[in-house]
This record gives sequence, C-alpha cells and structure tokens, in this order.
Amino acid sequence: MRTNSIRLLASSLVLLVFSLFPMVTSAQTIVQELDVDYSVRDISWSPDGELLTVSSTDGIYFYTADLQAVSYLPANPVVWSSDSTRLASADGSISIWQRQPDNTFTLERNLTLDGRNPFLVTWSPDGKWLASWDIISDNKNEQALFSQIHIWNTKTWRLESTLQETYYYPLTPPYTPFTLKWSPDSTRIAGIGIDEHLGEIVFISETLTGKRTDTLIPPTSLTSIDWSSTGLIAIGHQTLGIFDTNTDSFLYSLFDVWAVNDLSWSPDGYKLALTNEGVAEIRDYATNQVLAALPDATNYFAWHPDGNKLAAGKMNPETYEWAIQIWDVSALPSVTGIPTLTPYPTRMPTATAP
Repeated sequence: MRTNSIRLLASSLVLLVFSLFPMVTSAQTIVQELDVDYSVRDISWSPDGELLTVSSTDGIYFYTADLQAVSYLPANPVVWSSDSTRLASADGSISIWQRQPDNTFTLERNLTLDGRNPFLVTWSPDGKWLASWDIISDNKNEQALFSQIHIWNTKTWRLESTLQETYYYPLTPPYTPFTLKWSPDSTRIAGIGIDEHLGEIVFISETLTGKRTDTLIPPTSLTSIDWSSTGLIAIGHQTLGIFDTNTDSFLYSLFDVWAVNDLSWSPDGYKLALTNEGVAEIRDYATNQVLAALPDATNYFAWHPDGNKLAAGKMNPETYEWAIQIWDVSALPSVTGIPTLTPYPTRMPTATAP
C-alpha cells in the first residue's frame, strides 16, 4: 500500500544536460487565425478532433478545425467526454450536455449535492468517471471557503467516491489556479489546491479510495500542471518541474524556463508547449531543445489529438484584443527517450510523511 509522500518541489531536483543555447527550428506555420471579440480563458479540442472549444468570460464558442464558427453554449467551464458525444459544465450545479449531429448541444441532466457548489469538472480518459470540485458552502471563515472533490460514475450518474482531503477556496487575492488532471489510466487524479497546513500544493489522489498518495510542495506560486500520456506531470511555477508518477520521483527542473503561465503535453507525451517569460515555445522533453517558437501566441495551448496541430490564444498587449490561432506543427521532429540527467546536490532532502 502506498503512503502519502510529501515532497518539496525544489528538492531532489536534477539538472537536465542541454545546450546552453538550444537551437530553435522553423518547423511550424500558422495556418489559421481568427480575431474574436471576447477574452479567451481556455482552449481545448474534442477528442475526435472535429471541434475546437474556446472558453470565454461569457460562455463557450465552438469552431471547426479551420476556425469556422458552428455553435455557442452559455456555460463555463466545460469538458469533453472521451467519446466526444457529451460535455459537462459546472456553475452551481453539474450540467451534462448531449452533442447533436449539427454540433449544437442539448441539456441531458443536472447533478447536484446538497450544500455543494461545483466550480470545476473534468472527465476521465476512459470515460467512466467525472470529477467535480465543489465548494462546501456551510463551512467558511473570513478569508476562505472549504472545498472537496467528488467522483461520479458516468454510467449510473451516482456519486462513486469523495477524495478524503478538503482544500481552501480563497475569497480574497491571491487566487489559486485550481486544476484537475487525470492519470492516463484514470486510476488517479492530480490537482492544484490549498492545503490547510501546507499551503498551495500539487496533490495526487486515488480515484476510488479517495486517498491522497503524493503531496508536492512548490518553492513559488503554482500556475499550471498537465499529466502526460507517458505518466509525467509537468508543474509550472516560477520555473518548470517534471514529476514522474511511474517512479514517484522528480526528474528535473528546467532552469532556463521562467514564469510559466500555461503548459500542455503533446498526445505522444514527448513534446511540451509552454510559455517562457511570455514567449510560447514547444520543447523536446528528452533533450530540452526548443523545437519551435510561436512568437505571436500568448497562452492557452491545445494539441490536436493527431499531434500535428496546436491551437493557441493570442492577446494584443496594446489593445487587449484576442485572436485564436491554429499552428501546423507536423514538421517538428519526432522525439522519444528520456533526458540525460546529472544530480543537483545542493537542494534539501526529500521529506516523506509516515
């Protein structure tokens, strides 16, 4: 049985051996760009690759792969089921939406729990589970509410399990970028939350038992995480850390990456799109080579399921106007393997909870 392991994100890190000035390739082309009259808050593809979903401050906009508008849904945020037939949204209750042949959506059902206010949902890769992060409205202090994560069975739509820990939900700044990401096999879930005793953390919990098995403590404020198809969790904060869930160990931190605001693994798990001091890049995980720079992209990355296209948001820093971009990254070199590592000995040792 695994025990809950508490680790310092700045501890037991190793340096990745890489060229001091990694070469940037030109193997990317912007193929579509669409100016929009709303602020982009997130971007995702349907798992079948047919629709691009763009979250805004007023709802969800749906586009084809060539950025033709097809529909709009006044719900936010939303996540796709693994078979692309349904959406889930969370705004006071959990709504399940059925996709129609014309790519519009009709409400299938609402899920509620007494005294719970869901604000985030995510569908498991195998389609069996829906995780909801809910505010526990009857417990609060002057600065924060309490919140908890529930797992729903998507066949019966009954509550299957509840993660054991509760997390703070702050009412005043600074706000935490609450995030939930599933493991590739849907047996675990990782998130960014605020622990009552440890502060802001990355946690990993078992889906059905609800037990927290890993607690990762960052040296600086967290911005984003993503779980790759190969079992690696990329953790964005002041720099970038990589945690291997296959071996329960940190692989390295990229010390030439700063102020990571967003990140996204490619479908094969070997390329990572991220922001590095406001510049969007695609990096080869195995060598840390910068494979491509996306000079106009700003934030919010979404890899197409075939791995050949990358959607991104672009904000004009002078006018604050937004655009959606589709980049052709099919010519990027294929990469596999693991990094060449050397120990970084000056960090504090790992702390393991009993």
